[in-house]
Amino acid sequence: MGDQGPKNSIRIDSSELGARVVGEGANLGLTQLARIDFNHRGGRLNTDAIDNSAGVNMSDYEVNLKILLEKMQKLKKITSESERNHLLEEATDEVSELVLANNRAQHRLISKDVLRSKKRFRHFRSLIQHLSEKGLNKRSEYIPSRSELDQYEQSKQPIPRPVLAVLQAYAKMEVYEALTAPEVEINPSQDEEYLAYLPEK
Repeated sequence: MGDQGPKNSIRIDSSELGARVVGEGANLGLTQLARIDFNHRGGRLNTDAIDNSAGVNMSDYEVNLKILLEKMQKLKKITSESERNHLLEEATDEVSELVLANNRAQHRLISKDVLRSKKRFRHFRSLIQHLSEKGLNKRSEYIPSRSELDQYEQSKQPIPRPVLAVLQAYAKMEVYEALTAPEVEINPSQDEEYLAYLPEK
């Protein structure tokens, strides 16, 4: 890994893992190369970013809800700090469910892309090419080379889950940039989508 310290003495190679499934409870529990190797050996895993996404998502909700409630206070829709705090507390359980649902959806998407990449491989080649033109650094993100992609396609092997997780992240960033571009007008027909983000309470 290139880092120094006491953790080096307890690190193992991906080939030494005796587990079938790995969930990363902290950042960089495995390197991306180790994830890909473990996947090739039949192991099931995603990436640290996917496995820890619920924590990040929860923080986003906290910030966004506090911004919304602050605006409501300025508009006198909320009259006291205690009312604001009560609304936040009331929303806790529902926000937790929304966060977990989002986390599960990301895992499902990767699982579906595993199947899709076996049947429609050329679409994923096109996606990789498109994202690399938009700024994806294939080397630093350990995206398979053209020859490696050829091997996957010829042997009818899916793209590894950790690689699909990276592609998902870059695709989502592109969608975000497209939706927040200055020239994009807010469409009232999409109000339900925006409201679905918020807890009903």
